[in-house]
Amino acid sequence: MENIIPAITYIMALLLRVETLDIRRRGGQLKITGTLLTVSGAVLLILYKGPMLDFLWFSKGVKQQAGSLGQSSNGGDPTSLMWIRGMIMLIGSTTCWSGFLILQSNTLESYPAELTITSLVCLMGAAASGAVAFLVERGNTEIWVIGWDMRLFTVVYSGIICTGVSYYVLGMVMKEKGPVFASAFSPLCTIITSLMSSIFLSETISLGMTIGAFIMIGGLYFLLWGKTKEELKFSQAAAVEASVITCDQVPNAEFEQENNYKSGSLPMESSYV
Repeated sequence: MENIIPAITYIMALLLRVETLDIRRRGGQLKITGTLLTVSGAVLLILYKGPMLDFLWFSKGVKQQAGSLGQSSNGGDPTSLMWIRGMIMLIGSTTCWSGFLILQSNTLESYPAELTITSLVCLMGAAASGAVAFLVERGNTEIWVIGWDMRLFTVVYSGIICTGVSYYVLGMVMKEKGPVFASAFSPLCTIITSLMSSIFLSETISLGMTIGAFIMIGGLYFLLWGKTKEELKFSQAAAVEASVITCDQVPNAEFEQENNYKSGSLPMESSYV
């Protein structure tokens, strides 16, 4: 569901007037096309599986074993209460993340300090996560013990790279390009994760996942194309307006200087022979 974050962010930005949309221009049409393609690719990736694909690094025995595990794990009733509850929680999570992007972009306009905001976000997130873990795992002290193993590496990597560096770079991008541009790259996380898990963990990749990934990449391209065309249009309009203001100010300045000479408020330049 995190693949529809760009679409939710774009809709929320339009409702909050953070983004503008002109359907008559090419930039607005490209942004709408990219949003629809991103949502279509995400829906196709979720609903359609299709046959499993063969890769050079994927052995046949491991593929059959992983396919049997995938079939056994998908054997439950999709209309069960837990499935519906999970979908509602995922939709709420993606909506909250889109709202966080817009809120952080608005905060950076009045307080342009990416490092300080990143530190505050990480501090509040650590406090909230610690409180939730303490309430859920009451009496279980083993979860707080971290040894010199993969758990320590996971915590350090997740805290430094996935949280600290990621939020800092995200703040820099949103400060320059806005929340819609920053959220447009969220579907790439699913695509890169699927590819790396197939290479290192021998997980299967279905045909539907591949087609959905290509559709989402196409939607990302159209969305960024439309965003770039709108920014180019705004920059050209600003340059034309600035040139018009400059041309209007030059005759006015010369006229005021001539009037000052005539009134005697400024001394005339003396000529020497």
